[in-house]
Amino acid sequence: MDSVEKAREKNREKQARYYAKNKEKVLLKAKMKREGITETPEVEIKSVRLPTPDKNENEKYFELLKSFDTQEKATEIKNLSDLQRANKIVNGENFQVLVEENRLIPLFKQSSYATLTKRKAFNIIYRLLRKDGYELTKEQNDMKLYYAYDLEQENDDEIAERNKLPIPTFSEYLKKIKEKFGEDSKIYLLSKLYEEFTLRDDFQLLIVSSTPKDTDNNYLVINKTRWRLIINKFKTSNSHSPLNEPIPTALTRLIEKYITKNNIKRGEYLFGNENQSAFVSKCNIEIGIKGGINLYRQMKITDLYNDPSFSRYDRVKLGKAMLSSYSQQKNYLRQQMEKDN
Repeated sequence: MDSVEKAREKNREKQARYYAKNKEKVLLKAKMKREGITETPEVEIKSVRLPTPDKNENEKYFELLKSFDTQEKATEIKNLSDLQRANKIVNGENFQVLVEENRLIPLFKQSSYATLTKRKAFNIIYRLLRKDGYELTKEQNDMKLYYAYDLEQENDDEIAERNKLPIPTFSEYLKKIKEKFGEDSKIYLLSKLYEEFTLRDDFQLLIVSSTPKDTDNNYLVINKTRWRLIINKFKTSNSHSPLNEPIPTALTRLIEKYITKNNIKRGEYLFGNENQSAFVSKCNIEIGIKGGINLYRQMKITDLYNDPSFSRYDRVKLGKAMLSSYSQQKNYLRQQMEKDN
């Protein structure tokens, strides 16, 4: 079997797994297309029960959330945040009652939260109802799927609009940063690190002389041989292995100059033990550009996607290098600014 046929076979297997996992959703989409349905059908609200002011009727779901089998603290925090927003959207009314009275979806439609936020909040409600043993009727399940599809389409539309926002190429951006702040500045070094290792806000780098056995921190290993970057703590650590990569020589020299200039010692953090997005945003404003850490990911992905030789397999490799799913790359894709004359 040649490489092309292997790729096709792998794709067929992937499609089969997706269908098995999302059969209801796939069939409903097909039904909507056949029947010309473009949005969630209106349903009769069965009754209206005024909520008790300042009372949270979903306390049991907050307790139930604690029983979710999550391995990462970040996932626990995300789930709790989604549930808090869901509870706020429904003004503390009981999730199950709202589903039974066909009032959950109208409340979500009225919400001013961003579509992605509503998607997460909507999904956590049904996960908790299922965990609590509540079984949806066919009508309730269809309504859930219809609205989930609406939210998916709205989110895709919002992504498409964001993708039209212009950003500089990475090289143009570095040129502006260097001209404004200098090659020995913190923002220039940080930007060069992100050019090479385009991660999230993960550069809380503890400087050490050798690779530590513990995984409690992210590290910059500096010794007489090859300097290395080790990222143990990051958003997707439940689905990706830690990053442990050598640092290119030119970047090593830049880091060394910065450490010497700022008298940073082993056992200290290269940029401090704190998030850097606010700092990056502040510097970017000074060069007339909006955005924080996410801008680095947007520039990297947009640069590569504009390269005709950048293949689908390269996208998968890029996802691994960025410690994220390659399917999320479209969220960062933007239009490139015209270059300055």
